[in-house]
Amino acid sequence: MLLLAWACNPSAKEKNTQTDSSATTAVDTTQIHTTQPDLVEADEHSITDKSTLQKLCLLGKEVNCSYPAIPEQLKQQLPAIMLAISENKAVITGSYHIVLLENPDAAKATRIFIGIPVQKPLKAAGMSTFTIPAGKYLRHQCSAEPGKSLAIHRNVLNVPFKKLKQKAGFPIVEKYAEIRNDEMTSVISKATFYYTIAQ
Repeated sequence: MLLLAWACNPSAKEKNTQTDSSATTAVDTTQIHTTQPDLVEADEHSITDKSTLQKLCLLGKEVNCSYPAIPEQLKQQLPAIMLAISENKAVITGSYHIVLLENPDAAKATRIFIGIPVQKPLKAAGMSTFTIPAGKYLRHQCSAEPGKSLAIHRNVLNVPFKKLKQKAGFPIVEKYAEIRNDEMTSVISKATFYYTIAQ
């Protein structure tokens, strides 16, 4: 069972059930509204809010593929990107990112950039640098896997953006956190998606 970290970390007030009989261990959206003024919506499975993203430099490669083909592209591209980073003695500043440059589609190929964050732009054969600009983004945190999040994207692009009366732009950035299970195989535990808010 996948558990979201933010749903499993009760506040000190919630832990002190002896002094406050109304304290609960469930996610309290009223509490979230007070502590997170940029919250858009939340439930037991996800949180959507406005967040500031710092400028991020990715070394990687732009590919054309359908959205479900992303896992295969990760297998093909990530080893070459890691080799280029190693050969250039570059500093990695985070885990791999998937950048959607067009609306993702299950049937047809769209432009997608697969990259790894590095400290500064690099020149490497067959690779390019993509800069994710700093600014305000709509952030969606949930449990998800690469290439299997079309329904999540469609929901976020429709519901929260309409609620805010704003439009989404590009890029849309996917970032995945991984944990290891008892068999030491990789398990996706949490995904964070950043949606450009069109000006």
